[in-house]
Formats: sequence, structure tokens, C-alpha cells
Amino acid sequence: MFRALPRFCAASCFIAFALIAVTADANTIFEGEILQDTTWTLENSPYILRGDVVVPSGVTLTIEAGVEVRFYDTDQAHIDSLSDTFRVWIDVQGSLDIQGREGLAVRFRSILDSPSNIPTGGTGDGYWGGIAMGDGAAVDINWLESTHGHYLVRVGDVESATVNVRNSTLSAHRNGIVVDSGSSGGRSVDIRNTRIRDSACGHSIFLRGAQTAVVEDVLLYRTSRCTYNRVGYGGHGLLMYDDGHVATMD
Repeated sequence: MFRALPRFCAASCFIAFALIAVTADANTIFEGEILQDTTWTLENSPYILRGDVVVPSGVTLTIEAGVEVRFYDTDQAHIDSLSDTFRVWIDVQGSLDIQGREGLAVRFRSILDSPSNIPTGGTGDGYWGGIAMGDGAAVDINWLESTHGHYLVRVGDVESATVNVRNSTLSAHRNGIVVDSGSSGGRSVDIRNTRIRDSACGHSIFLRGAQTAVVEDVLLYRTSRCTYNRVGYGGHGLLMYDDGHVATMD
């Protein structure tokens, strides 16, 4: 059940969102499900995400160059679209197209100015959730600067998904790009010209079950900075499982 905030609109106004997109003082506050192809524009930036944003199958969310997206570290709207009910995620069942360009990157960041160094798994540590991908989802990222995500991209046990990350920088994430699927099917991962630094105790790149994987011109710097160590918890910079699929790395 989604909870909407009050809004005012003339009778002729077309509502494009299932929940809210309220613009005030140059901030667009957003949460909930997107009902049709939608573009987040530089004019309405920054976008403040109070709860999970859901991009359903057949719908594309496009984010223009220069847009800044700020995530609450706890789900203020209590929209439990994923198993992680604490953090705020972009839940992609359709398509997400991040269209940054050189000199005008898209920025993802926490709503907090100074998140804690290590996520606690609970609330209030400053880390937002990430981009979660469902079956058949496609995420195309170009020129993104992202900080303090629990993940950047997470692909679970799905039949098919496509992840392209180009010309991007990830800083102080717990995990970067994680594909962890035991299902048969087609999962394609292409990561090029990307920098991942200061990962906090997780996996910078974790690929298991990717049908096709390309990792080219990727720099990992000061990754897996665990301040504590538990069996099975320590992270990796780059971990690729060779299970008979096609994987290239340069």
C-alpha cells in the first residue's frame, strides 16, 4: 500500500506518477511507482527520494545529464517494494537510462552530508539502498558519479537482465556492481572506463551467473576497507565465477 502526500492540481493536469512528484524550492520530492515513460530533468533537479521508486516492466525512467538524486538513508514512506525495508532503492523491472555526459555527470548521493564509514544494516547510517533489477530489466549508466550506496547495482536470481556501466565513478559504496544468480538464462554485464574506490567491506564487482561479462579499463582503488572481520563477510575487489559463460577482462 502506497502513501501519497497532499498535492494540488488543475483538472486538466496529467498525473504521470502513482505517488508523488512535488516540486518546491527547486527540489523534487519523489517516491512510489512510475506509471509511464518518465524523464527526470536538470530543470527539476535535485530529486529527493523519500521511499523506494519502482520502474515497472515496460516503463523507462530516463535521468538527464547533470541531474542530482539524493536518497534518504531510511525509507520515510515505508514502501516495501523489496526485502530491504530500511533503505531507499530504485527497483527496476523495466528500464533505467542514466544519460550523463563528460563534464555534466549524473550524481547519486545520500541525503546526509557525512554518512558513517561502514553500513550497519539498520537505519540511520547514511547509506541508501541501490538499483535493484528484476527479471528482464535493463540498466544503462553513462557518466554517473555515485557515493554511499549499499549497492550501485544488484541483480539477484533472475532469468535475464542487462547491465551497462560506462565512464562512471563509485566512491564509498559498500558494494558496487553485484550479479549473483544461479538461474539459467541471459544476464549481460558490460563495465567499461569506470573507477571504484573506497568500498566499505563488500564487493566492488561480483559476477556469478552472468551469461556474458565484459570488464574493461576498470580501476579499483582502496576497496574492501573492512574495519571488522567475520567469516563469510569480508569483501572482494573483483570476483568473477567462471561457470562456462563468456567473460573478458582488460
